[in-house]
Amino acid sequence: MKLWVPTSFKESSSDNMDWERVRNFSLAIGTLISTVAIPLVIHLHSRTITQKELSLEYVKLAVGILEEEPNESKSNVRDWAISTLNAHAEVKLDSETESELRIRSIANRIPDRSRPSTSPLDSFVGISNWRRHMRSKRAGKDIASAEIVAIGGSWFQYPFLLKDIGDQLEDLDIYILANPGWNSSDSLSLKNLALATAYKPQHIVLSIGLSDIFGEQLPLSAKALGSIEPAAYLGETFNEQLTALIDQIALFALYVRSRSPHTIVTVHGFDYFPVRPEDLSKPPYSKVNVVDLDLAQEISNESVNRFNKMLSTLVLEHENLSYLNLRGTLKPDNWHDRLNPSDSGFLLISKKFRKHLGE
Repeated sequence: MKLWVPTSFKESSSDNMDWERVRNFSLAIGTLISTVAIPLVIHLHSRTITQKELSLEYVKLAVGILEEEPNESKSNVRDWAISTLNAHAEVKLDSETESELRIRSIANRIPDRSRPSTSPLDSFVGISNWRRHMRSKRAGKDIASAEIVAIGGSWFQYPFLLKDIGDQLEDLDIYILANPGWNSSDSLSLKNLALATAYKPQHIVLSIGLSDIFGEQLPLSAKALGSIEPAAYLGETFNEQLTALIDQIALFALYVRSRSPHTIVTVHGFDYFPVRPEDLSKPPYSKVNVVDLDLAQEISNESVNRFNKMLSTLVLEHENLSYLNLRGTLKPDNWHDRLNPSDSGFLLISKKFRKHLGE
């Protein structure tokens, strides 16, 4: 293909015709960019989000099929459901788990249906826990022999779509009690307290506070409307909720000490959560008309600093409490969403856990 290139800048009728061709060619290129290239970039940017949402829907459909009792006439459908789970899961099913799923329903392993779902991932938690515990069982590990019991929310259990801390530490002698929709009261329920201390593990690790006072749950004070001081937005309600959360952790430490005196309870702080432009149109910032991204980030950072400071102070009052500081661990590209790290982020955090636990 031969491209036309102007060779002269002289004013002539021929040159004018050439310049007209240049102008038309430029307009054509501009039209191509605006009608094809820009929409393509937007499409590729949004495709990642769309693909994640699509994966979530496929996993929901697969779980629904596997909840049904196995039927020989529908064996192909069940095989499809198992393949679909594997296709969209960060941690793949092993061959033995696949075989188990072909002959058994997972309906009785799904969380209590009488309780409202608190997370879009809630319907996957049962099968994810079952898969995790089946792998532990085959490795000869269970809660009775676990050296580490981990309790918490989505950082320990983000089923299928992310390789969370529980997945990253699966090679350790660890037992996970977690649900992405749990708040502090759920995590520290009497049932979990009893399970966690029944066999006196060496370590209990708590991931707590994420669903209580961060993200959309961050209680910002309307009295600070118009202020440019981050601390002004964290008023009495935030302080009261933070204090209540710290008190829960303190009571948990006392309970563990009474049941298992030699168990060390590790509670981790949080790194600074990223605030993105789209977050400004959502709670908590939309509720107090915070539209400046830098201010919103400073408010978020201040909430993390207060939480971490109170945790680090609390461990000085309880000899069986240990604090893991995670600030400075993650970079902006290590986050999956506004509260949960990506696979690479969870890997970095897990390395900190291994070092802290002496593993």
